Amino acid sequence: MNEQQIMTILNPMITRIVKLSATDHSLSLETNLFEIGLDSLGVMELIVDIENQLHVVFDDDELSPELFERLSALVSLLVQKLLTVPQQQEAGAA
Repeated sequence: MNEQQIMTILNPMITRIVKLSATDHSLSLETNLFEIGLDSLGVMELIVDIENQLHVVFDDDELSPELFERLSALVSLLVQKLLTVPQQQEAGAA
């Protein structure tokens, strides 16, 4: 999955969580999620939504405030995680 596909999935999640209307803000890779209203509860909701929809699991050490300062950081981490998902699933099946 590439950055654009991940952005397509994240956009409605983030918009719903921070209660943005489509005309309020256009999300880009440079969007600071805290500046558009994401708070600690929103972070948790976003993490759960991402894990459920993309079938990934975040490690505790991956979850830092910097991950949500720029959407590009979150998208980059998801690209990496999604590249390793088949390998993780195969390891879990063994």
